[in-house]
Amino acid sequence: MGSLFREVKGCIHIHSEYSPDAWAPVEHIAAAAAEAGLDFVLLTDHDTLGALEAGKEGWYGPVLVAAGMEVTPPVNHYLAFGLREVVPKTGGPQAVIDAVRARGGFGFLAHPFSPGTPLVPGSRAPWTDWSVRGFCGLEVWTFMDDFMDQVQTLADAARYFQEPDAAIGGPFPQTLETWDRLSRAGRVVGVGGLDAHAFRLAEQVGRLGLGHAVPPGYEAAVIFPYRQMFQTIRTRVLVDAGAWPSTDPGPGSARAAIDALYAGLRAGRCTFGYFPLGDFAGLAWEPVAEGEPCGVVGAEASYRPGLVLRARVPAPCHVRVLRDGNPVYEGRISAGAEWPAPGPGAYRLECHVPHEGRLRPWAFTNHVYLR
Repeated sequence: MGSLFREVKGCIHIHSEYSPDAWAPVEHIAAAAAEAGLDFVLLTDHDTLGALEAGKEGWYGPVLVAAGMEVTPPVNHYLAFGLREVVPKTGGPQAVIDAVRARGGFGFLAHPFSPGTPLVPGSRAPWTDWSVRGFCGLEVWTFMDDFMDQVQTLADAARYFQEPDAAIGGPFPQTLETWDRLSRAGRVVGVGGLDAHAFRLAEQVGRLGLGHAVPPGYEAAVIFPYRQMFQTIRTRVLVDAGAWPSTDPGPGSARAAIDALYAGLRAGRCTFGYFPLGDFAGLAWEPVAEGEPCGVVGAEASYRPGLVLRARVPAPCHVRVLRDGNPVYEGRISAGAEWPAPGPGAYRLECHVPHEGRLRPWAFTNHVYLR
């Protein structure tokens, strides 16, 4: 199965100069992505396809830039991809999802349990309507949400802006529980996101009403520059090997690569994790029948006695196998392991690694669906 696909790594939920609260040209973002060793970035500017309309999609050296949009009513934000025209944010969340699908696109519920912080007015934007249908998946782990959950006071900000890694605790339990619950009824794809804006310090100080509190020499300082954000939560996707160039890409190959990337995301052929704890390249999760894989991560397979689930991990770690959200196996593995599937269900794998005296969430696979 592996020879059919190529694994590519990138970051999702990136804002550029086409968002009113961001500033960076697409070229700057792509250069930061190349410096970080990424293969792709997915732009999601607020309520606009400005980057697409300006012809900014395509290859920037080794980095593929694709332009989606974040549909942003006050709550129920939606990350939409595969569009050629803007979707309005009016009419309610189901209307937004339906409009994206009608235009041939797909999308993810953004930061569904967003905690926000009182330090940034308007930062809390959770998903509130769980009656909706037709979405592709959830943004399961969002860097800025994870960070803001710990930054509730100015004292918190003073600490965690100096040591942001200390604020990162993993996907919210409520998000994981919701993902597992929804996946019992059908495929719901999970991805990691950043919500990267590279805020300018002076602008944020102004929003807080602190006047001229920016120290001299820091007027142009940026909070969480892109090159830093691209080293945090990444999503790795299995794409059609024939659609992704193995050498320097030509200008005509961008459309095929974007389509392959979107196809991999829609099929759930992806993993996501926190890069500072280690590169999770090669993390695999697949159903196996009679010694042969019968799918890759995200696959649906028919359950039968004797079917097993196989994990391959890039480094020793503590793993949990969950079936419909309930742990069925747990323990430390060094490179790979297999477990018998006890019955039908939606199975996913979590990897945790020891760090500073505790186990920390590292990487997560999408579900394998046994029906």
